[in-house]
Amino acid sequence: MNFLRRWIDQTVAWVSAPRVFGPTLIIAGTVFVGLGVYGFKFRHLHFGLVSALGCLLAAAISLFVLLLTDYVFHHAPLVFIPFCLFLFVLGFIQPHFGIGMGVVLWGVAVKALKEETS
Repeated sequence: MNFLRRWIDQTVAWVSAPRVFGPTLIIAGTVFVGLGVYGFKFRHLHFGLVSALGCLLAAAISLFVLLLTDYVFHHAPLVFIPFCLFLFVLGFIQPHFGIGMGVVLWGVAVKALKEETS
């Protein structure tokens, strides 16, 4: 168990490094947007004004979900992995959430990269 705890601490330190954090968020945001586009395009769902408003609402909810994810990441790292898998499944099932979460992750990545260069 000590080995697992040490490995989790090293992984958290590596992912939290400024040079890795921004690109990791960009990749995760791209995956979420890809899941949302898949939901709309290949499942033949119509994307209109109502869907765009749904994506905006999902983006607002995603901010709270990211806050919850950060809490889980820092206080219960073993629960973080199934929680992230749940978020990816939710992004696959609900395309509005996928696009909203991806856009929010891109926004957080831009903010993190701006802070890194300053």
